[in-house]
Amino acid sequence: MFWQRSYFEEFGDVDGVYVDRVPFELRIRLLRWTWPTRSRDKYFFQHEGRDVITREGWEAFVRWVCDAMDRQLGAEDNDPQEAEAVKQKSALHYADQMNDLLDVTPVSRQATADEVQQWIDWWGGSYEAAQNLTADEIVALKTSRKWPPVTARMISEMPPPVAQRQAPTDSAVLHAVYTLADYPVLASIAAKRTQARKLDGRACLHLYKSALGDIDWMTITPQEKEFMRQLGIFSICPSCGAQALERDTRDHTMVRADGRGTTVPDLTGDYCKACGEVILDAAEGQRIADTYRQRGG
Repeated sequence: MFWQRSYFEEFGDVDGVYVDRVPFELRIRLLRWTWPTRSRDKYFFQHEGRDVITREGWEAFVRWVCDAMDRQLGAEDNDPQEAEAVKQKSALHYADQMNDLLDVTPVSRQATADEVQQWIDWWGGSYEAAQNLTADEIVALKTSRKWPPVTARMISEMPPPVAQRQAPTDSAVLHAVYTLADYPVLASIAAKRTQARKLDGRACLHLYKSALGDIDWMTITPQEKEFMRQLGIFSICPSCGAQALERDTRDHTMVRADGRGTTVPDLTGDYCKACGEVILDAAEGQRIADTYRQRGG
């Protein structure tokens, strides 16, 4: 059907098809098309704000897809490892193309093809949203620390491991042994899984990560918070998982139930660069509560 004349529309003296009319699976392949930019651009133009690929370009693209499938099927027949390498290379190319725009933590070169696809699926919504933004809008979002665009999935789920930012961690910290009683939140998490009183840093890190969504950040002592920072826990936002948190002091504005904004000046916490979430200690959290009471929030 994709070769039939009825599939195309007339745009002046050129036949073409709107890219957003292309079935999803083929559209993803179209975005992965690996031709040099100058060769690709001659086949694409915009009409009323929508991307169009010419009939000539579409036919060239379909031939490219068929050749790629032939290569992959041939690899599967001859060598499963070669087939995996072909899939991984294709997926990595598209992930790199996405990251040229998103500028987030890149996918590991050692990731499997399926893991790369998980990275693509996680960041896909952000990538599509970013493609619809102007250069000025992107600069504004980055300046206001609201980059990259956040999707509903990022708010409701933790990212897959391949999409999580991994902060450099001192190997000595990971291999040292720690007394759980010194870290109340960690001790509470561990009590549900082990009777051990001491664990090394790797086990502590695993326990914290397993319970990120359940941790009451307001109850963490400064000592435990610093320990978590040493382990690299604050490389992951517990709300969206999209970016590393950074320690900062800012004027923080919250929207009250009546729609009015309430600003707390000089609020120190760990701010997420992506979704704006802030993790506070007990003292700063109390400042917010006091401000709400004083202003009738």
